[in-house]
Amino acid sequence: MSTAVTHHNRSASLHQPAFPGRPDTTPRRGLLPRLMRLGALAVVWLVPLAPSGLAHATTFTVQAVTATGSDSEAPVIAVAPAGGMHVAYERDSNIYHATRVSGVWSSVKVNPAGTTGHSPSLAVNAAGELTMVYIDGDARVRVAGSTDGAWSTMPVTVGSGALSASLVLDAEGDPQIVVEAANATGVQIFHLAPGTGGWDVTQLTSTSLEDRVPSIAIDSSGGLHIAYRENDGDDTEIWYAANTSGTWVKTRLTDDIVDEDLPSIALDSLDVVHIAYERSGSSGTAGVYVASRISGSWQHVNASAGLNGGSRPAAVADPDGHVHVVFQLLSGGDQIHYATDAGGSWSSIELSPTTSDEHLSWVDRPFTIDRDGFAHVVFQAVTGGIEQVYHAQSDTVVTGGAGDGTCDRPLQIACGQRVNGDTAAFSSNIDSYSCTGWDESGPEAIYGFTIPQGSISNVVASLDGLSGDLDVYLIGANGCASGQCLPDSSVSNNVASVSGLGPGSYLVSVDGYQGATSPYRLTLQCTTTTGSCTPNQTTMCLNGSRFRVTAHYRTQTGESGYGRAVPMTGDTGYFWFFDESNVELVVKVLRGCGVNGKYWVFAAGLTNVEVTLTVEDVITQQQRTYTNELGASFLPVQDTSAFDICG
Repeated sequence: MSTAVTHHNRSASLHQPAFPGRPDTTPRRGLLPRLMRLGALAVVWLVPLAPSGLAHATTFTVQAVTATGSDSEAPVIAVAPAGGMHVAYERDSNIYHATRVSGVWSSVKVNPAGTTGHSPSLAVNAAGELTMVYIDGDARVRVAGSTDGAWSTMPVTVGSGALSASLVLDAEGDPQIVVEAANATGVQIFHLAPGTGGWDVTQLTSTSLEDRVPSIAIDSSGGLHIAYRENDGDDTEIWYAANTSGTWVKTRLTDDIVDEDLPSIALDSLDVVHIAYERSGSSGTAGVYVASRISGSWQHVNASAGLNGGSRPAAVADPDGHVHVVFQLLSGGDQIHYATDAGGSWSSIELSPTTSDEHLSWVDRPFTIDRDGFAHVVFQAVTGGIEQVYHAQSDTVVTGGAGDGTCDRPLQIACGQRVNGDTAAFSSNIDSYSCTGWDESGPEAIYGFTIPQGSISNVVASLDGLSGDLDVYLIGANGCASGQCLPDSSVSNNVASVSGLGPGSYLVSVDGYQGATSPYRLTLQCTTTTGSCTPNQTTMCLNGSRFRVTAHYRTQTGESGYGRAVPMTGDTGYFWFFDESNVELVVKVLRGCGVNGKYWVFAAGLTNVEVTLTVEDVITQQQRTYTNELGASFLPVQDTSAFDICG
């Protein structure tokens, strides 16, 4: 291991890093499951939040998603497992999809030419594939999916006219949709799911009045859960419906003389159901409430206590069962608030004091929490007399289930993020690190971070806000307990850095020199390079589309060309030259990072023609060429040191 080590000057001023926006991964190809194969202004505010009792978030970063001359509204958000953010919104009766790459938002129109749309809902599956639903100008539900960035849509007629829809994806990635739609008896709730050759449409309610604004969630067993508002003629009440065994069962959630409206449903990791809703009434009882079904009974709590009201709530439940809600406070200039019970009791803060006339989408989810525990909210606010869409992201994790700061259960940090802590709250398990040998006998806090597939990064972890002598290290997940630094990482002046870090999970350790403890601010900066292979008839893309593979051949008669590529698995494929039934060459690219820190190339040929096999890392532009001479039998390739930017 080549390691540059400089013990910091104890009297030196602390390194003060810049705070960049969090980079995102480019979205993967979307899919409309089973039914079809389907420049924004970068203004950033760091918003200080100082509520009493709020356990986690201390600041939100707010960034403009749109910067147009016409109103943009009704935004919703979904975050892919790899971290890519996706926002859908309405502008000029059209639906747009926005993504953020390297801190810059860009948008594309979703609805086909000659059509209109409103009220989008958005979801992303475990593979990062997108599905969207919205209502078109003919009051039909449009189900949309993207292929290589191009959107395709399918219209579905529900009742005599759809008004809004809420979407969730099941374990197979198929959309499960609830719709409010008009029919002969009023406005009712319908369920849509993919069927044989089309859509299965089930009417769930049949009252003579109005059932509106449904919200849907799915549990770990695939059971469906819905919250909606019913007008019984005297007031509006919240209802809950579930289908966990093949039959829909409906339960009235509220039953009083005041109106409740706009429910948002969320399930935690134990499948406990939580429903946020707004409640009218006197100043002492009006506000946003959360109902949680505990041991078969519903418990209601005012999540906006002390704020005199609240509207348009959106709920998320974290793995520890804590509930997080954003809502719109109508008094005092229409401000968005974030509230949680993660600190043991409900407390709330204003999300963005720097914008005005803020509104949340009433249709579906303008709020989510990513896998690392950071909160994301999209809303519309007035800028220069025009409604624009904004994205707000918490600067620290808001979930309580992110870990305990040990090697086995690290806390979480993401590229471009800053977290606060104090090593006095942790224990000492690592006393020395391979890249320095210094006495680090103080307690340490361990954080985990991930470099996504298709990326390599130059990573810098830095500390400031110190009152004691702390150091920071970049270490591997497998060598955490023994303090094994990442190869080629350097440590100097409260900064640890490494170049060319490939996809994978890694750790940051904040440790105390000679037993020291101190508060700290840890910042993780990543300069990321991404690349992607695009497959075609002669190009094979392997190992997460990081490697581009081609095979050129030449025969004894002078015939030449490129072999036709046929993928078999994510790592393996074959080429044929003259007849698709005649396999000539099989190729495999494996990630051997856990063995020797390399990517491996294996190939076997069933030919004696001249072959030039080319494998290229599209991220680093490194290339390996393997040649079989004309007339010679193809010798096996077993290159276990082919590519060394691995991680």
